[in-house]
Amino acid sequence: MATPFKTDPIAPPLTDVETRAAVPVLVDVYPKTIRSNIDPPIHGQQVANISLMLFDGVKNGVSGFLKVRGVWPDVDNATAKASSIIREVDSLNMVHLIPVGHWVPITERKEFTKDTIDVGSEQDVIQLNDEATKKKQAEDARKIREIREAEERVKDEKTDPNYDKNGIDYYTMKRVTQKEVTTRVKQVEDQLRMMKKSLDEVSKEIHSLNKKHPTYRDLWVDHYNEARRKSGIAEYKEEDDE
Repeated sequence: MATPFKTDPIAPPLTDVETRAAVPVLVDVYPKTIRSNIDPPIHGQQVANISLMLFDGVKNGVSGFLKVRGVWPDVDNATAKASSIIREVDSLNMVHLIPVGHWVPITERKEFTKDTIDVGSEQDVIQLNDEATKKKQAEDARKIREIREAEERVKDEKTDPNYDKNGIDYYTMKRVTQKEVTTRVKQVEDQLRMMKKSLDEVSKEIHSLNKKHPTYRDLWVDHYNEARRKSGIAEYKEEDDE
C-alpha cells in the first residue's frame, strides 16, 4: 500500500534556525509512567522514535500509518536522532518518543501524551479491557444491524408496487443499496479475518504456556475472578462462553 505522503528528494536540509524552530513542535516525549503490563527491559533499547498518520476513520481495514524511526538507549539520544530526522529527512510529521515495552496512547494530540498515563493495578487493566470489549461488541452489533436493515430494504423494494422498476430512480436506489451492502459485508469480512488471525496467535501462545505451566489450566479462572471481584465486576463463568 502506498503512503499518502508526497516527498521532495531534492529539498535541502533545514537550517540550524529552522531545525531549532521545528524540533519543539515535532518532537513529542511520552511519559514513562505506566506501571502495569510493562515488558522486561532490553539493554540499549529504552526509547523508540515513531511517527503516526491517523485517518479520520478506517479505510479498507486500515486506521492509518505508523513508522518506527529508531530505538535508542535514552531520551537524549532519541531526541538527537529525532532532530536529525526533522533536519534532513522529514520536517512535516511529528516524532513521538515512547518508552519501549510500555502501552502508550495512539494519538497525535500532544495534550494527551503529556498527561500521566497510569494504568495502575491489574484490576484497573481488567476493568478497562471489559469496557473496551463491551464497546467493541456494541460496534459489531451496530454493523450487523445496518447490514440487516439494508437487506430488509432490498426485500421491501421487491414487493413495493409503487416502484417503477424501469425508471432511473429505481435503478439508482438499487445501486446505492448494492454499494451499502457490499461495504458492510467487506467490513465484517475484514474484521473476521483479523479476529481469526488474533485467535490463532493467542491459541498458539496458550498451547505453549500450557506445556510450561500445566497447572495454570485449573488456576486461571479463579485468578481472573479475584481481580474482577476487587473491581466490582461480576464473576466470569466458563459456561458463559457456551
